[in-house]
This record gives sequence, structure tokens and C-alpha cells, in this order.
Amino acid sequence: MRAAVQVAVALLRGAGSRAALSSALAAAAVAISTALLLLTLAANQGFAARAAREAWRTPVPADPQEATAVMAVSRDAVRGEPLVVVDVAALTPQAPAPPGLDAVPAPGEVWLSPALAELTARLPAAQLADRFDGRVVGELGSDALVHPDELVAVVGRAPDDPALAPEAAVPGDADDFTAAPTPIRGYATASETWRASIYEALSAIASVLVVVPLLVLGAAGGRLLTQQRDRRLAALRLVGATPRQVLAVTLVETLLVAVVGAASGIVVAVAALPAAARLRLGGGPWFLADLWWSPLVLAGTLLVVPLLVGVAALAGMRRLVISPLGVARRETPPRLRALRVLVFAATLAVYVRVAADSDAAAAATAGVVAAVIGAIALVGPWVVMVLGRVLARLARSPATLLAARRLVDDPRGAWRTVGGIVLAGFVAGFVVLLAPVGVSVDDDRTATLLLPVPAAAVEDVTASARARLDAAGVSADVQLQGGPDAAADGTDTPAPPPDGEAVL
Repeated sequence: MRAAVQVAVALLRGAGSRAALSSALAAAAVAISTALLLLTLAANQGFAARAAREAWRTPVPADPQEATAVMAVSRDAVRGEPLVVVDVAALTPQAPAPPGLDAVPAPGEVWLSPALAELTARLPAAQLADRFDGRVVGELGSDALVHPDELVAVVGRAPDDPALAPEAAVPGDADDFTAAPTPIRGYATASETWRASIYEALSAIASVLVVVPLLVLGAAGGRLLTQQRDRRLAALRLVGATPRQVLAVTLVETLLVAVVGAASGIVVAVAALPAAARLRLGGGPWFLADLWWSPLVLAGTLLVVPLLVGVAALAGMRRLVISPLGVARRETPPRLRALRVLVFAATLAVYVRVAADSDAAAAATAGVVAAVIGAIALVGPWVVMVLGRVLARLARSPATLLAARRLVDDPRGAWRTVGGIVLAGFVAGFVVLLAPVGVSVDDDRTATLLLPVPAAAVEDVTASARARLDAAGVSADVQLQGGPDAAADGTDTPAPPPDGEAVL
């Protein structure tokens, strides 16, 4: 092995400027794929951390005899930004503190997120501070927030406060808009919320869609090295080097370049992470600690990426080891078999079946997506070869005929020039299908917005809403549930709100 290292180093040093450029390009490809791979893993870690931070706001009902607290969650808006208000009251001295706090707030105490506290200090009290029934006593810790800029308020209540009465729930979707006053024994974890299962599935699929193409890019870097040095290694084979010695030299040379590329990619990812944390995604920027990788992840990346590149290089050396003269003379490679098409069709059939199963596990869905990507890479060269044959038969000029013959002679090389675009299109299609829909629209192309309004402000808010909608050119029907503008016969009108409150 020591001799292989010495030969590999000698080949790298004396390869000439062209081979040095190829090695530099291969290292750059590995560095780019490594950096993007780490940033993708960081995003997945960040989304998982967000799901864990948000879970406590989903009340898990407890037996009234075992409940230690009562909590309710409502959503509002401040200048177009969402505002989350958590009302909580302790029932026993053992009531657990909400995340980000040391204890359950006493009645009349209000704790604000740092961003909300800063906004409250800037805005007039009538616009924001007066919404909270209590006195602001401090700021929430990061454990209570999904992202640093989130607007969250935790309001302490007495157990018999009307805001925590069962009938105080605001009409709407309990999952997306409000959580009714609920007796709880403790705060939910990510595993107890429906968002966790959705995140698990989407995260697994997104990882496959991003990671697999990046690994293909890294493997392409290894093949680039092989293509540039196959003549030199073929010469070694012709002068008496054994196949094992040639493979050892190839592996060492590839790993040296790949390790340099992977280490450079890690440095680039570490340097880019603070800037990536400032990107607003999913409502706001990120906590840097949520994105940071563990030493085990960094060590695994530094190990796995070079090994992958080395395997790709060894796979490309098979023809060189078997027939060095064929490589030196650039003989036409063997034709591809139609078996690739059967594998591709079988993979698609499995994918369609798994995708149609709503109960399929996230791992199974991600696995078939990865298999489809691999099947595309497998059938791609065969498709290029067939297109080359068709083009050769239809050619009407020497240039077209030569181009077609090049496709037929080296379909793998031709596919590598377009394979990235094909995979990018495949990933883009999946991203479009997985993109969340922001607004729910009925079949008749109408939508309903429910807005709780204090009884004393109903007339002013109604007039203001109508005036602003008219000024914006929006066609809308503003009604009051249970109010004077509600339907006379009550048809399609939800139950009236509690006394002292109206829903616009």
C-alpha cells in the first residue's frame, strides 16, 4: 500500500498542467457537493428543531383529575406578521413551566418574545400592548420560539378566568388557527403532534431529492479523474503492473483529491452557515444552533464522500483493468442492453404503488424516490444510444451523422452532459408537487376569513374592512355571525359567538 501511495503522489506531481487542472476541477466538484450536502443536512436539522420548539403549543388533553394547568392558543396578526398568544393558568403547584420560562406566569403577567417586545416598544399601546390583559414582566427564551423573529406572547391567567372557559374558543380550524382551553398535565413533544409525522415524510423525501444528485455530482468528479489518467494507468498495466496494483494506485490518487475536496467543502459550509441562518424560510430566519452539525456528522461526511468518489473511480476502471490496449486505442465500448428499460419500468411501477398508498412509511417513500433517481441514471445512457441510432438513420449532413455516431459510440459520456439537467427537472417537479398551498379555496373559488372582534369595535371594524376592500378592488361580502348583517334565515351561518364578542 505504501508503494501505491508513492506512485499516486508521483503521478499527481508529474501529471502536467492538463492533468493538474482535471484534478483541481474534480476537487472543486467534490467540494461543491460536500458543501451543499452539509447545508441540506443543516436545513433538515433546523426544520426538526423548529417542529420540536413548536410542539409545546399543541395542548394534549389530560384527565381533569390529573391536569396541572389549563392552556389555550390563539393566533392574531401585527402589521401582517403572525402573532401567537398562549394563555396559561396553573391548577397545582406542580404545574410545569412553559418552554422558555422558569415557571408558569402568575395571573396578570405577560412574557413576550424578543421580537414582539421590541415591536411593542415601538408601536402605540392601542395597536399592540393593549391586546394583552396584563403587565409585561420579561422576555421568552429561545426554547419557546420557532425562529428568532417570531412574535409570541405567553399570558398568565387565573384558573377561573373567562378567557380559559370552555366556551371561550374562537371559531375556526383548531389545528391552524386556535387551540381551545384545554386541561393539560404537561406540554406536548414533537412525537405527539401531527406536524411531526408530516415533517418526517417531507424531510426524508427532500433529503433524497437533494442528497442523491449531490452524491452523483461528487461521483462525477471521481470519473473525471479516471478519464484523464486512464492512458497513464493503461501504460502501467502494459509494462507489467498487476490489476490489483493499478486499482490501488487509482484508489489512493482519487482519495487524495477527494479528501482535499471534501475538507474544502466542509470549510465552505462552515463559513456559509451564518449567512444561511439569516435566510428567511418558513416564516423567519434560523437559530444558528439548530443548523450546526455535530462532530459525528462532519466526520461522517469527511469519510463517506471520498469513499463514494473512490467507488465511482474504481467502477470506471473495470474496462482498463480487463483490456488496457482497448483503452489506449480508444476502442468503441460495448453496447448497452435493453434490460435497463425493464429495470426502469419496474421501478416506476413500484413507485406508483407506494405513492398511491396513503399509509406508506416515510422511509419507504423516500426509498422509492431514490430508486427512481437511480433508474433514471441507469436508463438515460440507453435512451441516448437509441436517439443516436435514430438520428444517424435520419441524418442528411456529415455533421449530423458524426454527432449521431458519437452518441452511439459513447452514450454514457453523452448522458453525463445532460444527466444533471434531467435530474434537476425531476427534482423541480417533485418540489412543485410538495409545495404547500397557502390558501384554502373552495370549489366555487371563494374563501372565508373568520376574524374575532370585540363587541364594542364591531361597527368600526366592519366599516373599515368594507372600505379597505373596496379601495383595493377586492370583491368580498363582509358579514357578522349572529350580528345584524347575518343571514335572516340562518342558512350557512355558523353558531353565534359568545356574548360580548362577534366574528367578522
